[in-house]
Amino acid sequence: MIGLQGAEKPNPQPATEGSLQKLASVRQQAIMRADSIDAVCSLSAEQKAKLVLAIDADIQRLADEIDAVRRTYVGVRVNMQDAAGQQQWQLVHQNAQQCRQWVERACEEGSIFTKTLQQTLDREQGDKWAADRLAGRENRWQDMVASSLLHLDDMLGLLQGQHEAIEKLLLEKTPPLRMDSVDMARQRGVMNNWHMVLCWMLFEVDSNRLKAAVNERQWKVLSQLVQQGKHMRAGIVQSGFLESEEQ
Repeated sequence: MIGLQGAEKPNPQPATEGSLQKLASVRQQAIMRADSIDAVCSLSAEQKAKLVLAIDADIQRLADEIDAVRRTYVGVRVNMQDAAGQQQWQLVHQNAQQCRQWVERACEEGSIFTKTLQQTLDREQGDKWAADRLAGRENRWQDMVASSLLHLDDMLGLLQGQHEAIEKLLLEKTPPLRMDSVDMARQRGVMNNWHMVLCWMLFEVDSNRLKAAVNERQWKVLSQLVQQGKHMRAGIVQSGFLESEEQ
């Protein structure tokens, strides 16, 4: 038997101080992002203050949303021995996963912080920030490609020319990697599953050009990786590795 909450939706209530304290690390990550923007764009004191206020508003909203979900599971007991109880327990896990996604994506697309940033930076500052993110994204992608090619070389025994040809294919288009501190940790976690990342990378490039870069024996293995990569993108996006499906 597990203590949960009933199905009745509670009236909106402000988040507790405890909830805000638990999100302190999330706030700190967002402040670090604002500091990074300041370092690149030389924000005025007023601009920096606006971003901090936006961060605090996002954290407050996040805490309120999480508390609302938590209150939904107070006071109800679930019997794990029957089907209804097991279904409700699955719902608990789904809601917990949703809350984790909220936390991971605090101050990102659609947030008060993002909207405030767009409204606060002038054109020159916006161009500087965009260029800095693009350069960082390209550098990180180059590192990821180099790491993945090491694994591919172990599998296929690539010649130098083959290695260079595949590397060129993979580097032609840089995907929209997320570029904040939390995202870097998230990407390191995804990169630990190098097979998933490698298959996804290979699927994203022109298969005809990829086939032309290797011999028949190597292609038998490579084509299987490409097919596996067809089913990897959804997981890559869901993990928060990329900014969005569309980008």
